[in-house]
Amino acid sequence: MAQTLVFLGVWVIRGGVFLLGYACFADVVLEWNPNSESNVTGYHVHLGNTPRSYKETVDVGFQTQFQLTNLNAGITYFFAVSAYDVAGLESPLSDEVQYTPPVDGTNAITLPLRLELAPRATLKFSALQGRRCNVVASTDLETWTLIYSFKALDNGNNYYEDSAFYEFPQRFYRVITPPP
Repeated sequence: MAQTLVFLGVWVIRGGVFLLGYACFADVVLEWNPNSESNVTGYHVHLGNTPRSYKETVDVGFQTQFQLTNLNAGITYFFAVSAYDVAGLESPLSDEVQYTPPVDGTNAITLPLRLELAPRATLKFSALQGRRCNVVASTDLETWTLIYSFKALDNGNNYYEDSAFYEFPQRFYRVITPPP
């Protein structure tokens, strides 16, 4: 399994990518320096797909690393950590880090697509029947947001209409699927 090591200040993200069934996943180990205060009794890891908007909080106890699993390749994830004490008082969130598991051709591939703008922004692409397809979008080619996920149709011709296209000054797209 390939390993990715990214140093981000006091954070370290180590990731390996693997293919499981019809979905592309990556494992990431998130590590941080322990809080220097003696009354800390544990840490919360906060994660989500939008900066500073976390959908999930995990109590990891007193450990200073946590393995995050089932991260989809090509989708950006955001992480922060907070410390808490025995009374349940919680520190402010740490600096945020982000990680996008790579799409490298072995764990996932991007599909060629065509964008038509009239009357709506429509992506058209071919995918193997039954394959999970994730349509992701970015305004900066750095942060990729999942905007639609589905199984490919039996005829191989698939499309997605992006009703939010005109809300952005620029928008980039990728369709990600497991390799055949």
